[in-house]
Amino acid sequence: MATPTLARPAASSTDRSAPDSWFTDYPAGGRRELACVPARLDGDLFDEFVGGQTQLSAGAEEILLAALGKAVARTLGSGLLRVDVAAMDAAPAQIVLVCDGHRGVPGAEAVAATRHALAAATDSGVAGADIAFRYGSGDAAPAGEHALSLRLRDSAGALAVEWWYDAPRFDRSTIEELSDQFALALIDVTSG
Repeated sequence: MATPTLARPAASSTDRSAPDSWFTDYPAGGRRELACVPARLDGDLFDEFVGGQTQLSAGAEEILLAALGKAVARTLGSGLLRVDVAAMDAAPAQIVLVCDGHRGVPGAEAVAATRHALAAATDSGVAGADIAFRYGSGDAAPAGEHALSLRLRDSAGALAVEWWYDAPRFDRSTIEELSDQFALALIDVTSG
C-alpha cells in the first residue's frame, strides 16, 4: 500500500495561528461550537464488524480505525491524520492514521497498517491531534480542541456511533457523508 505524502504540519492545539488541518472545510475560528451526527450500525453491518474481528484476527479498534482512515480518504482526500485513541482495554495514545481510499487495498492490509500505527503510538498528551477516537468508553460530549471526535460503543446488537464535530470548521453535510462512507469502509475492511 502506498503511503500518502500529504500531512499537516505539527502544531499546538491551542495555537490558532497555526496552519489548519487539511481535512476540515474551514479554518479554525475563535469560537467553538460542537454538533453531533449520530448513526447506528446494526443488522448486517454489525455482523460484518463482529465477524471481521474473527476473520482478520483483529481487535475492534483496529478494524474501526482502518475503516475511519478509508472513510476520511473517500470523503475528504488521502493523507495522514493524528488521532488520539482511547479504547476499552488500552491506555490513551496518539497514532498517525493513514487515510487511503483505494478500494483495491485488502482489508487485512488496512488492518495491518492500523495495527502498526497502534504499536508505534505515542503518549496521548502530545498536542495537535486532528481527531479523537473513543471506542467503548464514556457517553459525555467530547472536550478538547479536536476538530472531530468519533465515539463508538456496542449497544444491543449494534454499533452506536456519534460524530461530534466543531461546526464552524465542518459543514454538516461533510460529516453526514463521512458517516455514510464509514459504513461502506467498514464493509470494505471486513470483507478482506
